[in-house]
Amino acid sequence: MRGTQILSVWALPLLPGFGNLLSNKIQQNDGAVLSTNIACDFNEIKSFIGEGDNMNRMGNRPKLSKSKFLAGCQCLKRLYLKVHEPETAPEPDEVQQAQFDQGHAVGVLATKAFPAGVAVEDDYLHHTEAVARTQDLMGDKNVPAIFEAAFTYQDVRVRVDILERLPRSRWRFFEVKSTAKLKDTHYDDVAIQKYVLEGCGLKLSESCLMHLNRDYVYNGRKYDLGKLYVINDLTKDVRDLIKKIPSLLAKQKRILRLPEPPDIQPGDHCKDP
Repeated sequence: MRGTQILSVWALPLLPGFGNLLSNKIQQNDGAVLSTNIACDFNEIKSFIGEGDNMNRMGNRPKLSKSKFLAGCQCLKRLYLKVHEPETAPEPDEVQQAQFDQGHAVGVLATKAFPAGVAVEDDYLHHTEAVARTQDLMGDKNVPAIFEAAFTYQDVRVRVDILERLPRSRWRFFEVKSTAKLKDTHYDDVAIQKYVLEGCGLKLSESCLMHLNRDYVYNGRKYDLGKLYVINDLTKDVRDLIKKIPSLLAKQKRILRLPEPPDIQPGDHCKDP
Protein backbone atom coordinates (compact mmCIF):
# COMPACT_ATOMS: atom_id res chain seq x y z
CA MET A 1 0.00 0.00 0.00
CA ARG A 2 1.38 3.37 -0.97
CA GLY A 3 1.58 6.05 1.68
CA THR A 4 3.36 6.23 4.97
CA GLN A 5 1.23 5.48 8.02
CA ILE A 6 2.35 7.97 10.62
CA LEU A 7 -0.31 7.85 13.30
CA SER A 8 -3.48 6.11 14.39
CA VAL A 9 -6.30 8.34 15.57
CA TRP A 10 -10.09 8.37 16.01
CA ALA A 11 -12.45 5.85 14.29
CA LEU A 12 -16.14 5.33 13.91
CA PRO A 13 -17.69 1.91 14.42
CA LEU A 14 -20.87 1.15 12.53
CA LEU A 15 -23.24 0.58 15.45
CA PRO A 16 -27.04 0.71 15.52
CA GLY A 17 -28.21 4.04 16.82
CA PHE A 18 -24.89 5.77 16.27
CA GLY A 19 -26.55 8.42 14.12
CA ASN A 20 -28.92 9.23 16.96
CA LEU A 21 -26.02 9.36 19.38
CA LEU A 22 -24.29 12.00 17.28
CA SER A 23 -27.39 13.85 16.11
CA ASN A 24 -27.02 16.46 18.81
CA LYS A 25 -23.25 16.42 19.11
CA ILE A 26 -22.42 17.03 15.47
CA GLN A 27 -24.56 20.13 15.35
CA GLN A 28 -22.35 22.06 17.68
CA ASN A 29 -18.78 22.85 18.49
CA ASP A 30 -18.88 25.79 20.85
CA GLY A 31 -22.19 26.62 19.22
CA ALA A 32 -20.86 26.55 15.66
CA VAL A 33 -22.43 24.26 13.08
CA LEU A 34 -19.76 22.25 11.36
CA SER A 35 -19.70 20.82 7.88
CA THR A 36 -17.27 18.70 5.93
CA ASN A 37 -16.90 18.22 2.22
CA ILE A 38 -17.30 14.47 2.67
CA ALA A 39 -21.08 14.83 2.63
CA CYS A 40 -21.25 17.26 -0.27
CA ASP A 41 -20.36 15.13 -3.27
CA PHE A 42 -23.99 14.29 -4.02
CA ASN A 43 -25.07 17.88 -3.58
CA GLU A 44 -22.51 18.87 -6.13
CA ILE A 45 -24.07 16.41 -8.57
CA LYS A 46 -27.20 18.51 -8.38
CA SER A 47 -25.68 21.99 -8.55
CA PHE A 48 -22.43 23.63 -9.52
CA ILE A 49 -20.80 25.63 -6.78
CA GLY A 50 -20.60 29.34 -7.43
CA GLU A 51 -22.89 32.34 -7.46
CA GLY A 52 -24.49 32.90 -10.83
CA ASP A 53 -21.39 31.72 -12.67
CA ASN A 54 -22.57 28.38 -14.03
CA MET A 55 -20.78 28.09 -17.30
CA ASN A 56 -22.43 27.85 -20.66
CA ARG A 57 -20.80 25.25 -22.80
CA MET A 58 -19.19 27.47 -25.36
CA GLY A 59 -18.81 30.66 -23.35
CA ASN A 60 -17.33 31.31 -19.93
CA ARG A 61 -14.14 29.68 -18.70
CA PRO A 62 -14.98 26.31 -17.15
CA LYS A 63 -14.64 26.16 -13.38
CA LEU A 64 -14.04 22.92 -11.54
CA SER A 65 -14.56 21.70 -8.01
CA LYS A 66 -12.59 18.89 -6.45
CA SER A 67 -15.37 16.37 -6.97
CA LYS A 68 -15.73 17.38 -10.61
CA PHE A 69 -12.00 17.00 -11.17
CA LEU A 70 -12.14 13.52 -9.64
CA ALA A 71 -15.14 12.67 -11.81
CA GLY A 72 -13.12 13.71 -14.86
CA CYS A 73 -10.22 11.53 -13.79
CA GLN A 74 -12.59 8.56 -13.84
CA CYS A 75 -14.54 9.43 -16.99
CA LEU A 76 -14.69 12.61 -19.07
CA LYS A 77 -18.27 11.89 -20.04
CA ARG A 78 -19.23 11.62 -16.39
CA LEU A 79 -17.62 15.02 -15.78
CA TYR A 80 -19.51 16.54 -18.71
CA LEU A 81 -22.88 15.23 -17.52
CA LYS A 82 -22.14 16.16 -13.93
CA VAL A 83 -21.60 19.78 -14.97
CA HIS A 84 -24.02 20.30 -17.85
CA GLU A 85 -26.81 17.80 -17.12
CA PRO A 86 -26.87 17.35 -13.32
CA GLU A 87 -30.59 16.61 -13.43
CA THR A 88 -29.79 13.22 -14.98
CA ALA A 89 -28.08 12.05 -11.78
CA PRO A 90 -30.25 9.56 -9.84
CA GLU A 91 -31.30 10.23 -6.28
CA PRO A 92 -29.28 8.23 -3.74
CA ASP A 93 -30.83 5.03 -2.48
CA GLU A 94 -31.00 4.18 1.21
CA VAL A 95 -27.57 2.57 1.23
CA GLN A 96 -25.93 5.51 -0.52
CA GLN A 97 -27.65 8.00 1.77
CA ALA A 98 -26.46 6.05 4.80
CA GLN A 99 -22.92 6.23 3.41
CA PHE A 100 -23.20 9.99 2.91
CA ASP A 101 -24.52 10.43 6.45
CA GLN A 102 -21.77 8.27 7.92
CA GLY A 103 -19.13 10.20 5.98
CA HIS A 104 -20.46 13.45 7.36
CA ALA A 105 -20.47 12.11 10.92
CA VAL A 106 -16.91 10.78 10.53
CA GLY A 107 -15.71 14.15 9.30
CA VAL A 108 -17.38 16.09 12.10
CA LEU A 109 -15.99 13.72 14.70
CA ALA A 110 -12.49 14.22 13.29
CA THR A 111 -12.68 17.94 14.00
CA LYS A 112 -13.06 17.17 17.72
CA ALA A 113 -9.32 16.46 17.78
CA PHE A 114 -8.83 20.20 17.16
CA PRO A 115 -11.06 21.65 19.90
CA ALA A 116 -10.06 25.26 19.24
CA GLY A 117 -10.50 24.97 15.49
CA VAL A 118 -12.94 27.21 13.64
CA ALA A 119 -15.31 26.20 10.84
CA VAL A 120 -15.88 28.24 7.71
CA GLU A 121 -19.68 28.40 7.72
CA ASP A 122 -20.26 29.70 4.18
CA ASP A 123 -21.71 26.91 2.06
CA TYR A 124 -20.80 25.77 -1.44
CA LEU A 125 -23.08 28.32 -3.02
CA HIS A 126 -21.06 31.11 -1.44
CA HIS A 127 -17.53 30.14 -2.33
CA THR A 128 -16.26 33.71 -2.67
CA GLU A 129 -17.33 34.49 0.88
CA ALA A 130 -15.84 31.20 2.08
CA VAL A 131 -12.47 32.09 0.55
CA ALA A 132 -12.53 35.51 2.22
CA ARG A 133 -13.43 33.97 5.58
CA THR A 134 -10.63 31.42 5.19
CA GLN A 135 -8.11 34.20 4.58
CA ASP A 136 -9.30 36.01 7.71
CA LEU A 137 -8.89 32.88 9.82
CA MET A 138 -5.46 32.15 8.37
CA GLY A 139 -4.40 35.63 9.39
CA ASP A 140 -5.49 35.05 12.99
CA LYS A 141 -2.64 33.22 14.71
CA ASN A 142 -4.95 32.34 17.59
CA VAL A 143 -6.81 29.92 15.30
CA PRO A 144 -4.94 26.57 15.37
CA ALA A 145 -7.07 24.84 12.73
CA ILE A 146 -9.67 25.67 10.10
CA PHE A 147 -12.47 23.35 9.04
CA GLU A 148 -13.82 23.57 5.47
CA ALA A 149 -11.15 26.06 4.43
CA ALA A 150 -11.90 27.35 0.91
CA PHE A 151 -9.44 28.04 -1.91
CA THR A 152 -9.49 28.76 -5.63
CA TYR A 153 -6.57 28.37 -8.03
CA GLN A 154 -6.70 28.25 -11.83
CA ASP A 155 -10.50 28.06 -11.71
CA VAL A 156 -10.41 25.01 -9.42
CA ARG A 157 -12.25 25.29 -6.13
CA VAL A 158 -11.60 23.10 -3.12
CA ARG A 159 -12.79 22.86 0.48
CA VAL A 160 -10.29 21.34 2.88
CA ASP A 161 -11.65 19.16 5.68
CA ILE A 162 -9.01 20.21 8.22
CA LEU A 163 -6.24 22.75 7.74
CA GLU A 164 -3.86 22.79 10.69
CA ARG A 165 -1.53 25.68 11.49
CA LEU A 166 2.09 24.70 12.14
CA PRO A 167 5.10 26.71 13.35
CA ARG A 168 7.04 28.98 10.99
CA SER A 169 4.03 29.85 8.83
CA ARG A 170 3.58 26.31 7.58
CA TRP A 171 0.41 24.21 7.27
CA ARG A 172 -0.76 20.62 7.23
CA PHE A 173 -4.06 19.49 5.75
CA PHE A 174 -6.17 16.40 6.31
CA GLU A 175 -8.67 14.87 3.92
CA VAL A 176 -11.05 12.73 5.98
CA LYS A 177 -12.58 9.52 4.60
CA SER A 178 -15.01 7.07 6.18
CA THR A 179 -13.35 4.10 4.47
CA ALA A 180 -11.30 1.54 6.39
CA LYS A 181 -8.35 1.57 4.01
CA LEU A 182 -6.44 3.77 1.61
CA LYS A 183 -7.83 3.68 -1.95
CA ASP A 184 -6.26 4.62 -5.28
CA THR A 185 -8.71 7.51 -5.77
CA HIS A 186 -7.57 9.03 -2.49
CA TYR A 187 -4.23 9.95 -4.04
CA ASP A 188 -5.92 12.06 -6.71
CA ASP A 189 -8.07 13.62 -3.99
CA VAL A 190 -5.06 14.70 -1.95
CA ALA A 191 -3.06 15.68 -5.04
CA ILE A 192 -5.59 18.21 -6.37
CA GLN A 193 -5.91 19.81 -2.94
CA LYS A 194 -2.15 20.07 -2.56
CA TYR A 195 -1.92 21.54 -6.08
CA VAL A 196 -4.50 24.23 -5.32
CA LEU A 197 -3.21 25.10 -1.85
CA GLU A 198 0.39 25.43 -2.97
CA GLY A 199 -0.79 27.40 -5.99
CA CYS A 200 -2.42 29.80 -3.54
CA GLY A 201 0.93 30.23 -1.79
CA LEU A 202 0.57 27.95 1.22
CA LYS A 203 3.69 26.26 2.52
CA LEU A 204 2.63 22.68 3.24
CA SER A 205 4.64 20.43 5.51
CA GLU A 206 2.34 17.43 5.09
CA SER A 207 -0.61 16.45 2.92
CA CYS A 208 -2.53 13.77 4.77
CA LEU A 209 -5.46 11.43 4.34
CA MET A 210 -7.29 10.02 7.34
CA HIS A 211 -9.40 6.87 7.21
CA LEU A 212 -11.06 4.66 9.78
CA ASN A 213 -8.93 2.27 11.79
CA ARG A 214 -10.43 -1.15 11.15
CA ASP A 215 -8.76 -2.51 14.31
CA TYR A 216 -10.39 -0.01 16.65
CA VAL A 217 -12.84 -1.54 19.13
CA TYR A 218 -15.52 0.71 20.58
CA ASN A 219 -16.02 0.24 24.31
CA GLY A 220 -19.65 1.28 24.19
CA ARG A 221 -19.13 4.42 26.25
CA LYS A 222 -16.71 6.93 24.74
CA TYR A 223 -14.82 7.13 21.47
CA ASP A 224 -11.07 7.14 21.82
CA LEU A 225 -10.04 9.96 19.52
CA GLY A 226 -6.46 8.77 19.73
CA LYS A 227 -7.13 5.45 18.03
CA LEU A 228 -10.16 5.86 15.82
CA TYR A 229 -8.40 6.97 12.64
CA VAL A 230 -5.28 6.14 10.67
CA ILE A 231 -3.39 9.10 9.22
CA ASN A 232 -1.37 8.61 6.05
CA ASP A 233 1.10 11.26 4.96
CA LEU A 234 0.85 11.21 1.14
CA THR A 235 3.16 14.16 0.50
CA LYS A 236 5.76 12.12 -1.36
CA ASP A 237 3.27 9.75 -2.95
CA VAL A 238 1.40 12.46 -4.86
CA ARG A 239 4.41 14.28 -6.32
CA ASP A 240 4.21 12.54 -9.69
CA LEU A 241 0.43 12.96 -9.81
CA ILE A 242 0.73 16.69 -9.24
CA LYS A 243 3.00 17.02 -12.27
CA LYS A 244 0.16 15.65 -14.41
CA ILE A 245 -2.56 17.93 -13.03
CA PRO A 246 -2.05 20.91 -15.42
CA SER A 247 -2.56 18.71 -18.48
CA LEU A 248 -5.51 16.91 -16.85
CA LEU A 249 -7.20 20.21 -16.06
CA ALA A 250 -6.63 21.51 -19.58
CA LYS A 251 -8.18 18.37 -21.05
CA GLN A 252 -11.18 18.49 -18.72
CA LYS A 253 -11.85 22.13 -19.51
CA ARG A 254 -11.66 21.45 -23.25
CA ILE A 255 -14.26 18.71 -22.85
CA LEU A 256 -16.56 21.02 -20.91
CA ARG A 257 -16.53 23.54 -23.76
CA LEU A 258 -17.93 20.99 -26.21
CA PRO A 259 -21.56 21.45 -27.34
CA GLU A 260 -22.28 17.75 -26.73
CA PRO A 261 -20.90 15.12 -24.32
CA PRO A 262 -17.94 13.08 -25.56
CA ASP A 263 -18.72 9.75 -27.22
CA ILE A 264 -17.47 7.43 -24.48
CA GLN A 265 -19.14 4.04 -24.14
CA PRO A 266 -19.82 2.41 -20.76
CA GLY A 267 -17.08 0.13 -19.54
CA ASP A 268 -15.08 -1.00 -16.54
CA HIS A 269 -14.09 2.60 -15.86
CA CYS A 270 -17.71 3.28 -14.86
CA LYS A 271 -17.27 1.21 -11.68
CA ASP A 272 -13.52 1.10 -11.14
CA PRO A 273 -12.51 3.23 -9.43
